Amino acid sequence: MIAKDIRGMSDSEIADKIRELKRELLMLRIQRVNGRLEKPHLLKEHKKDVARMMTILTERKASTNG
Repeated sequence: MIAKDIRGMSDSEIADKIRELKRELLMLRIQRVNGRLEKPHLLKEHKKDVARMMTILTERKASTNG
């Protein structure tokens, strides 16, 4: 997911997507431990997506407070 798409989402949509990605990350980690992880690149992608979303939320909060 690119930042442009994330910026078009509302804060609540971003928060929902973060929860969803974190849940998927948990499932991917469990699969990795069990040796059944078929797409290891998704771990890195999801982590970066969560970081992008958190950054955009932080930017929005800073712009409304200052």
